[in-house]
This record gives sequence, C-alpha cells and structure tokens, in this order.
Amino acid sequence: MDDRAYRYAEEMMLAHKRSKAMEESLDAKLIQLNNAVSLTASHCFNPDYCPAVTTQKRGIIGKAIILTKRLARKATYFIVKDMSQEIAAFQAEAINTLSGIISLQEDILLELYELKQTMACKDAAQAAGLSDRTEGNRT
Repeated sequence: MDDRAYRYAEEMMLAHKRSKAMEESLDAKLIQLNNAVSLTASHCFNPDYCPAVTTQKRGIIGKAIILTKRLARKATYFIVKDMSQEIAAFQAEAINTLSGIISLQEDILLELYELKQTMACKDAAQAAGLSDRTEGNRT
C-alpha cells in the first residue's frame, strides 16, 4: 500500500470517528475495526511474509502431536479415497440412467412418427374411398 492510499485510509477513519451517528451504530464500529486491522496488517507485515509453523517434536507430547497429525492425514486420505469411489460410481450410474432415458425417448419418438405416418395413410385411404363412392353414386 503506498503512502497516498495510507493517508486516505487514515482520513476516512478520522471522518468516521468524528461522525457521532457513525460512532453509535454497530456497523460503524465494525467498519472502524476493519479499517484499523487492514491498516495495521498492511504496514506490519512484509507482503512475502509466511508464518513458520512450529511443532514440538521432542518428548512424549511432541511425539503424540506428530502421531495425531499423521493419523489425521491418513484418515483423511482414506475418507477422500472412499468418497471419490462413491462419487465415481454415482456418476457412472447417472450416466447410464440418462443414456437409458435418451434411448427411451428416441424409441417413443420413432413410434410416434410411425403412428403419425400410418394415421396419415389411413386418412388418405379413407378420403380416397369416400371420393370413389361419391363419384360412383353420381353416375
């Protein structure tokens, strides 16, 4: 954060502090706290800062902590492995079901098309039969 942005943020915090209405509301207090934390965080830490994780590795307590962490990691692996197999099986069943639905729809559409053609042929035949009868009666 450059100095100009830092000065602007400080001015905004001072403006919030001066406003009595803003000081009384919980939202204003939350905004002030958020501004203060962001200013502190931006000036106290280097952007490349990464906290070092330290674990006690000596003694009985350290060994218990390491054992607990390893057990948690292993359990997580097996839980995720089983869950991924369940998800894969579900997806395979879903795909099979959808392909069955699609093939059923295709069959229904073909049956409807054939039914429509046969109905059209019957209507044409009936119309032709009626026209032949009417012509035979006229003569």
